[in-house]
Amino acid sequence: MPRTQTDISLKDWANSGLRVPSTVRLSRLDCLEKNLLLAKLGRISNEDAISLLKVWDDYIKPQF
Repeated sequence: MPRTQTDISLKDWANSGLRVPSTVRLSRLDCLEKNLLLAKLGRISNEDAISLLKVWDDYIKPQF
């Protein structure tokens, strides 16, 4: 469930391979080394990717 304007609820979560409704929190991004990633949980659909890019451009990008 979205808490801020930079949280995106994935609309296509079931078709993306996720087991439960999911939210991407762009304000809580972290960098990890690839060897720390244990498994791929799903993927982002084109529709959700467009929503993520819009929020990124509107709210995150201007901070840098």
